[in-house]
Amino acid sequence: MAKKKRPAKKPKRPDRSKPAPPPVPPPSPPPPSPPPGAVARSSPGDDERERKAGQSRDRAKSVREIGPLPQIVDPARREKGRKSLRAFLQLYFPRRFRLAFSSAHLIAIERMESCTDSGELFACAMPRGFGKTTMAECAVQRDPYGRPATVPISGRTAAPNESHELS
Repeated sequence: MAKKKRPAKKPKRPDRSKPAPPPVPPPSPPPPSPPPGAVARSSPGDDERERKAGQSRDRAKSVREIGPLPQIVDPARREKGRKSLRAFLQLYFPRRFRLAFSSAHLIAIERMESCTDSGELFACAMPRGFGKTTMAECAVQRDPYGRPATVPISGRTAAPNESHELS
């Protein structure tokens, strides 16, 4: 049995027997701002919020302050580390650098030293497990000698069989 098609419904006409709603009044202007130097009115809870914010600032300040620096134990060792990144790595991180540096390591150390000493830029591409990150992390710690404080480090991890050809 075939379904019968219903005729399309006609749109309803608005009911004109009811009066139109009153127009919406325009928004009121914002309250005037206080003159410069005047204290704004406080709302309930402002005093409590300000007290808690002050406590939080004091707590943060006390945590940031680590106290006076200790005396230098071995000034000669410190001076060697200041003059050479290679000496710094070997003197201060003997467990991380227990093997002798290869010629590629020495080139990378020389370039990293120029970065930390004079702010030069250096892109280091070496095989996995070659110590790039370890050298860079330790080179950044050489900062107390008055060198640039920011040394950006960026790295990429890829699967062993993944190709890195430029297109």
